Amino acid sequence: MRRSGLLTAFACLLEVSIAAAQGSPEAPPPVEAPTEEPPPVETPPAEPPAETPPAVEAPPAAPPPPAAPPPAPPGYVAPAYGQPGSPPPPAYGPPPQHPPPAALPVPKGVRLHDSFYLRMGLGAGYGYVTSKGSAGGSDVEITFKGFGPVYELLLGGTPGGGFVIGGGFVGQDISNPEIEVTIDSGGSASGNAPDSALGVAVVGPFVDWFIDPSAGAHVGLLGGIGLIGVQDEKGDSAQGFGAALFGGYDFWVGDQWSLGPEARIVYVNASRDSGSGPLSSSFDDNALSFQLLFSALYH
Repeated sequence: MRRSGLLTAFACLLEVSIAAAQGSPEAPPPVEAPTEEPPPVETPPAEPPAETPPAVEAPPAAPPPPAAPPPAPPGYVAPAYGQPGSPPPPAYGPPPQHPPPAALPVPKGVRLHDSFYLRMGLGAGYGYVTSKGSAGGSDVEITFKGFGPVYELLLGGTPGGGFVIGGGFVGQDISNPEIEVTIDSGGSASGNAPDSALGVAVVGPFVDWFIDPSAGAHVGLLGGIGLIGVQDEKGDSAQGFGAALFGGYDFWVGDQWSLGPEARIVYVNASRDSGSGPLSSSFDDNALSFQLLFSALYH
């Protein structure tokens, strides 16, 4: 079909050409060549849209790689520790220690032996008293000895450096003393004096020194008037000179109070006259006492 149509069109064109050459007045209208419509092209059915796959979460970003150490300067050689001829590894000391917290300031005068001084003590001791004299033309020696309570009362102040100055008294009562009488003519007697006591005391100024003003060790000395409880012709106690050496340790029990043991030695030398007329006599009295006390101190 397509070839015959082309031949027909070609023939028409040929006739028109011949007519134009012969001078024909009118040319026949051109014959349109029949055109055939091409067969419709079948469009394939559209495919259904593909399902969109679910979004996939991106994995977490990896951490950046560590920075490379700076290059070593030219000529640097890393030390090879542990190799023959190599230097020893550097010694690293302990980590720095933080200083301890500062201690809180202690109020002035607290647990410090200064200012006012008051000591009171009680205890027990052993006393020994000898009286030597003449009576009725014969030499007589009388001895008193025994145990008994001891006591003290001291008041003073502290000029500084744990050094205390004050005054007071110390003493002992020899309870129910054992008595021995010896006469050079050969007579002697002994016995006890029941329900009686012979006192030995010293009254006067004292000093007491604390080796460390914040601690309790101390040593002191008291001196003054010495008294022994044997009577003279007037009924008074024998008087003379006395001294006491003492020391101990006081433990703090408060900001100003302390308690502690104390040891003391007391010595008294006195003289007295007894009787009148041909029976008069004179005696030299000496006393020695060893004492242990428990004292309370406000200082």
